[in-house]
Amino acid sequence: MMECLIGAAGGSEEWEYHLGERCAKMVATVCDGARMTPMERQGILDTFFPKKETMGPGFSTNVHATVQHNGRLWPLNIDPGIIDECWRAALKKPLQEAKFNIQDAARRTRTRNESVLVLVSGGTCRNKALQLQVESLCRAEGLARPIFTDNTDSFEDRLTHKQVTFGPKPSTDFHGLAWLTRWHF
Repeated sequence: MMECLIGAAGGSEEWEYHLGERCAKMVATVCDGARMTPMERQGILDTFFPKKETMGPGFSTNVHATVQHNGRLWPLNIDPGIIDECWRAALKKPLQEAKFNIQDAARRTRTRNESVLVLVSGGTCRNKALQLQVESLCRAEGLARPIFTDNTDSFEDRLTHKQVTFGPKPSTDFHGLAWLTRWHF
């Protein structure tokens, strides 16, 4: 029998929200109290977006953006400390829930002598800092390295030829795998 534990979604959007709020405060300081328009805010986030897979605690670097205000371009430097702070704020609760569920699955399966597989899905699972955090949680519980995928359909194809359903329907046996902890970020 396999059990699926479903996690939280939207980590990336939450991270961008926190970063956007911090940038708005920075712009107000740099541009003499000016307020960013939604378009300016999105422009800064668009500068950040392509780099976010390699950002987060231990990985962040400066992100340079510009804001146009009163006919002048103002440089904006988003330092790694701000990026990391926003990452932690966005992913604190999902990581706490993931930790609880990974510990619970590991504890329950140890008492039943069954194996555990941790599958982390969603766009944010490509983030290197998040991967290290989840790998550390699994290692602390003596579990194998988790599988990171943004497409659970491709995961199913790679792992087994049997039909496996992630969701409310009951799942078929999974080659002796008793617990599948699936965490979506």
